[in-house]
Amino acid sequence: MKQACFDANGRLLWTAEDMPGVSAPSGCKLVQVADEFDPNEAFYDGTKVVTIKQGTVALDKTLALVGEAVQVTIPAGAWLMIEGRLVKPSGTTYTYTPSVKGMARIELAGTHRSAPAIVQVSSAVDAEAKLLDDIDAQREALQMGVMTTGGAKKYVYARKAQEAETARGVLASVLNALSLVDRQKKYPFASAEMEQTGETLSVVLARFDAGVAASASRVAKIEAAAQKAKRAVRAAPSLAAKRTAANIAWPT
Repeated sequence: MKQACFDANGRLLWTAEDMPGVSAPSGCKLVQVADEFDPNEAFYDGTKVVTIKQGTVALDKTLALVGEAVQVTIPAGAWLMIEGRLVKPSGTTYTYTPSVKGMARIELAGTHRSAPAIVQVSSAVDAEAKLLDDIDAQREALQMGVMTTGGAKKYVYARKAQEAETARGVLASVLNALSLVDRQKKYPFASAEMEQTGETLSVVLARFDAGVAASASRVAKIEAAAQKAKRAVRAAPSLAAKRTAANIAWPT
């Protein structure tokens, strides 16, 4: 057995083995511990030395206004470290009310340890701007998914759309009567596809046109949904209402 020294918050300061001949500092709680005692996994709970457990911190929100309550759920018996301040909740929940803007770091302490949970604390103006930015980011990702991403796929889509637009309004009989040279020059993608499918040029181009129209329709619906949500976010009277307005059921 050997002696270990813990501070008022139960954290290990030193062991007699590590610092022989050094007197215990004022306020230090001396406790007898086993020789195989692991200093990295020990905590003094006021009556005994216990092994530190791993746990998680659950937050009811990760974006909050200054002065807005954040509900924190923790394992039974755990303490909290909030921005360097030790907190001892009486149960498994704790209400944290941020007082300044910034990133609030919340993690387990005492008998437990955890990865930190982060709360973005902002003003009402900043919170609204973040929600609007998130809507824009979602809209962009959805629209790009419809319009195709970069590289060869984007090039092919653009060329097919161009061929469909060029052929729009041209009689099917005229399209189908084009010579091989003219067909391959004006409509290379449609020409190549008709050779594979055995369809006429007009049928392939009509399919290209329908695909372009369908894509444009979905892109327009996504845009309309985004603009509607952004207007609702700006008009909402509270942050909770703004969050609800920003939760969009995007068109499929």
